[in-house]
Amino acid sequence: MQIPLSAGIRQNRSKRYMTVVWCILLAFLLSAGGCSLVKIEEGERTPLEYTVVDTAELPQSAQELIQEKKADDFQMTYQKGDTLYLIRGYGKQMSGGYSREEPVVFE
Repeated sequence: MQIPLSAGIRQNRSKRYMTVVWCILLAFLLSAGGCSLVKIEEGERTPLEYTVVDTAELPQSAQELIQEKKADDFQMTYQKGDTLYLIRGYGKQMSGGYSREEPVVFE
């Protein structure tokens, strides 16, 4: 008894389809195994003491860095000894005058 040619083609397609389905399922299971949710618990925050200083009071090397970057918006930290400076520049402003914002800083 001979199997018609069309039955063999259908059987090959079915095998390929099942192979693809198993590969996709395996890929999904392997990738999902690497995912996990992590709950991060924070302790109590304590406010840090800080002082807002004028640019003239900064170390000379920090002033030079500010001069290089002042045309654009920037954020940077600068440390000299035990003193850490958090510096924020807003770039060239299109309006007159200025405004200053003092953020709350936590440890």
